[in-house]
Amino acid sequence: MGLETLYEFIAAEKRGMVLYSRDPHFLVLGSTENPKFRIDIKEKQLFVPVQWFDEGGLATKEMEWKIYHELTSYLFLKEDYKYLAHRKDRIMEKAQDFNSWMARDLFPGKDLNPTSVFDYILTEVRRFYHHLDRIAQGVHLAQRLPVYREAESAEAIYQVLVHEGVTDKLDKRSPHIQYLYNMEIEALTGYPPQDYGNYELIHRKILGKDTIDFLKDVCLYPQGVRDDLFDGYFYPVYLELWIEELESRYKEAEKKFQDVKEEHRLMKVMEDMDEEEETIDAIDLQDQDQLANEELDSPDNDDQTAQERKDNRIEHEIQEMDKHWSIEGRTRAEYEQIKKEINPLRNQMQTFWKEMLRNSLQFKKVFKQPLKKGSLIIDEFVRGYPDYQESMRKGSLNDLEIYGQYQTRVKSMIGVDGIEVTLMIDNSGSMDDIKRHYAKRAMSAMLFSLQDLNAYLVRYRKLLGKRTDIKTQVYYFGSDFEEVRPLSRPQSFQKEEKQWLDLIAYLNGLSGHTHDEKPLRDVYENLNKEQKDLLEKNKLLKIIFVITDGASNDKEKVKEALAKLRKEKIVVLGVQIGQLTEEELKQFKYIWQEPGTSQGIILGQNLSKLPQLLLGQLGDLLNLIK
Repeated sequence: MGLETLYEFIAAEKRGMVLYSRDPHFLVLGSTENPKFRIDIKEKQLFVPVQWFDEGGLATKEMEWKIYHELTSYLFLKEDYKYLAHRKDRIMEKAQDFNSWMARDLFPGKDLNPTSVFDYILTEVRRFYHHLDRIAQGVHLAQRLPVYREAESAEAIYQVLVHEGVTDKLDKRSPHIQYLYNMEIEALTGYPPQDYGNYELIHRKILGKDTIDFLKDVCLYPQGVRDDLFDGYFYPVYLELWIEELESRYKEAEKKFQDVKEEHRLMKVMEDMDEEEETIDAIDLQDQDQLANEELDSPDNDDQTAQERKDNRIEHEIQEMDKHWSIEGRTRAEYEQIKKEINPLRNQMQTFWKEMLRNSLQFKKVFKQPLKKGSLIIDEFVRGYPDYQESMRKGSLNDLEIYGQYQTRVKSMIGVDGIEVTLMIDNSGSMDDIKRHYAKRAMSAMLFSLQDLNAYLVRYRKLLGKRTDIKTQVYYFGSDFEEVRPLSRPQSFQKEEKQWLDLIAYLNGLSGHTHDEKPLRDVYENLNKEQKDLLEKNKLLKIIFVITDGASNDKEKVKEALAKLRKEKIVVLGVQIGQLTEEELKQFKYIWQEPGTSQGIILGQNLSKLPQLLLGQLGDLLNLIK
């Protein structure tokens, strides 16, 4: 199909394309120069490469879908053009974070070329958003034109993806690229990818839905919210696959290029990975960045600095999320204030966690033999002397295993497979504003710190030689009790933030009396067989913190619940806050400080020390898991 035929097609479809683009001035033009579709948002033009539709190119139905798919990209750019600057900041921030992590943790102390490494990282981060944008365009297109939801359209869409190289040699691509391409193929066509690679990752459940169904739902949100959900649910998987690929390639390069400088070895890894990917992606990614730069040059953005754009983006995303979750403004303001206040404590705990994990490592030197290089082992040399003479005659000693060398083995002293921390907070009528103020900060500091520790355990799982899961749980109690955060691992950013906002809103001191035995009993009654077995074998560390400001309504039931939990090897720590009467003090000591009972601390009126106290106790308890 030549340029003339292409223009005939454009003329026939002009009315439909104008209606779809919602812009009577938008033009679709043929191009013989650029091998890629290109959008000029300022001139309102889409350039269609003629070679795509020459003999052996796309058929008419395939061409229709591809052009409308590109028109959807124009709609995205037109509707969210101001967001392009925020997207660029988001990509840059992620690239900088990964670059810092790579230099600090993946290749510490290596002499790397900062420009080359950062360019590589930036390309891979851009690639993530680029492919999810392509999926979002396809989902929006099917939403607006139902004909592309029909089964006969799936084959046409699939042929476009084939022409673009998405399906080509899928099993040979890097795992993080396979992950993106697999999702794109199935989300747009419904066809499961034929080549292997991360197939199970795109069929796991997210919030009760299949990954592809969840992804399609996410694609219909505004771009700012969509990016947040992409970051929360899909970027961690992409990042983990990418890191595993880098580590694997680097180890291969170490064996292959042992005498090559460290910098060249790492760059060889990145070059090999880049060569596997089609250049078509790189062109798309550059075009996307150029569009962002064009928008930054527009009059609306002349007076905005990068920091201002970043602040505006964050503010926009928060507004979108709060609107979606119906979060009250005062709850959001209180949450942001709490995060700001506890940040110094959180930083202290991050340093503590890293030091704790370092101290858990045991290094042991082991002499390994026989090897093909290292120090000569006399016994092996004597035993293999005939082989040595034969090798000397041939002029090669490379295959003789007559050497040995010391190798360092790393073993983690962390003995548990899981850590479960439950926080129970008094929400009775006696919990006034000041007590709730510090209880919220203590709770937030603990949850954020445990989230940080979980991130370190995941990041260093290969060095530690094991995966230790952390789960957290929160109860509020009064006349009754409520499990406001079920026992679970740290989740996506969106879901975690929603839960934290709810925790702050629901701690309101409107729950009557003090029945702290009820949540304690609930934890005991819901222990499953697996938890009991792990507790018995000391493979699970389960800790309960109880924060209360007054006397229990049934002290004997509390002691009974504590005895049952203690029998299961569960650690329970009680913290009393606020001023006590003599009777209340006597009762607290009876429940918590009698010999043989769980530990109890009387904080009294020193409420400002509550966050530091809980984190200190948590650190002491977790530091004993070796």
